[in-house]
Amino acid sequence: MSAELAAFAQQYKRKAQRGTEPNDRGYSREVEALMKRLPAAELSAALNSESDEQLPSPKPKQRPPDDGLPRKSGRGLEVFIRPTGDLRHRHSGSIDPITENPMLIVLGGLPGTGKTAIARELVVRSPSAYLRIDTIEQALMKLSVLEEIGSAGYIVAYELARSNLALGMTVVADCVNPLSITREAWRAVATSTSSDLLEVEIVCSDPAEHRRRVESRKADIPEHTLPTWEAVLRHEYEVWTTNRLVIGSALVSASEAADLILERLRSLAAGE
Repeated sequence: MSAELAAFAQQYKRKAQRGTEPNDRGYSREVEALMKRLPAAELSAALNSESDEQLPSPKPKQRPPDDGLPRKSGRGLEVFIRPTGDLRHRHSGSIDPITENPMLIVLGGLPGTGKTAIARELVVRSPSAYLRIDTIEQALMKLSVLEEIGSAGYIVAYELARSNLALGMTVVADCVNPLSITREAWRAVATSTSSDLLEVEIVCSDPAEHRRRVESRKADIPEHTLPTWEAVLRHEYEVWTTNRLVIGSALVSASEAADLILERLRSLAAGE
């Protein structure tokens, strides 16, 4: 029985050293009861034994392939594995780690132009922090502590983007980004974290199609009130005066728009 006790003690120590949860240590209640009855000297000798000859080497845990695809944990939660290395030959159309710096992609444009659909295409292709101003503003409205949201949603988004970029994450921001001051603020976030920045303006050059989208879409955020077509026409939106990638969503699909953004990222990385 001393050999069995020593084996149990070694197994216990090994698992404890690996940081395994106590309930997962594979206790034998019979051996535990015997340990309590042993003389102190014999118990001490067993617990301090450094011999592992009687125990088989534990099998290494199988790690999921690092292919950048979503995985499901035991609790049904999707866990994304951040890709490393060149992905172009492993996952067509994904956001390649083409620079050593974190990447901030800011999608702007009037409501109903297709920003959210394009942002989701990008996030699906590669693990990214996705920041949607509509979601943040709706959460702030639930707090009922602000009489008017104003710029609060953008301020929260700036700080969330900053913290994720500091961790080396790609960040995709989905917002109207209507003013020169909001656009400059995003640039400041990228600069403060030594991140690369791609500004994208999404436009819908077909007014009839734009109106159809605005009037037919359904809210995907609980309690979120979508703007009417008249509200979109009245929305404050300053003309851009800086370089950005302009995509006409009336001419390309969300998937094709994501392809254009990825191509621009690669061109920028190549110095083109």
